[in-house]
Amino acid sequence: MLLLEKCIRAGSFMAMVLALMAPPRNAAAQVFGSDPESLKRTDKLIEKAEGTVKQTATAREEIQKTLDSYNALFKSVVTDVRDAYKSVEKGIERTEKQREVVKTRMDEMKTEADAYFASWTESLQQIESPDLRKRSEDRMAETRRHFDGVLGAVADARAQYEPFLKSLKDQWTYLGHDLNAEGLKSLKPDADKLNAQAGELFKKIDAGMKEANDYIASLKSSRPTS
Repeated sequence: MLLLEKCIRAGSFMAMVLALMAPPRNAAAQVFGSDPESLKRTDKLIEKAEGTVKQTATAREEIQKTLDSYNALFKSVVTDVRDAYKSVEKGIERTEKQREVVKTRMDEMKTEADAYFASWTESLQQIESPDLRKRSEDRMAETRRHFDGVLGAVADARAQYEPFLKSLKDQWTYLGHDLNAEGLKSLKPDADKLNAQAGELFKKIDAGMKEANDYIASLKSSRPTS
C-alpha cells in the first residue's frame, strides 16, 4: 500500500497499474497446497513415520529371535543349554534396546506431527472463504483422527509388550538356578503361555505397523504429483 500511495502522489498512472498488478510478497505461501513450508512439514512427518515403522519392524524381529532362542531350550536338539540360556539373555538386552529406539522414534514422530497440525491450523486463517475453510478444517480433523489411530495402535502394542517381557524375564530368572531337564520340564506350561502372549503381541505390532503405513500412504497421496 505504501508503494501504491507513492505512485498516486507521483501521479504516475502506469506505475500505479503495475503496483496493483504486483503479487503480494507471500503470494506463494497463500496458495492452498503450494506452500513450500507445509510441503516440508509433510515430508518431515513422512520421514519420521517411516523411521518409526522401520525401527518397529526391527524390534519385532528381535522379539522373534529372542523367543526362538528361548523355545530352543525346550528342544532336545540343543547341545549346550548354557549357551542357549546366554543367548536368551543377549536377546532380552537387544529387545530392550530396540524398545528404547522405537520410543525415541515415536517421540520424534509425535513432535513432527504437532508441528504439522499447528502449521495447518495457522494456514486455515489465510483462507477467506468460509466454505473452503470449513472443508479444510474437516480434512485436518480427519487426518488427525487417522494419526491418533496410529498412536492408539502403538499404545496397544506397548501394553501387550510389557507383560510379555515381564513373563520372559521371570522365566529366564527361574531357570537361572534350575537350568536342567527337570527345571525345563516344570516350566514348559509357562513357556506355552509365553508363546501365546507373543502371538497376541505380534498381532498388535503388525496392526500398528499397518495403521502407520496406511497413514504414510495417505500423506504421500496428498503431495503434489510433480
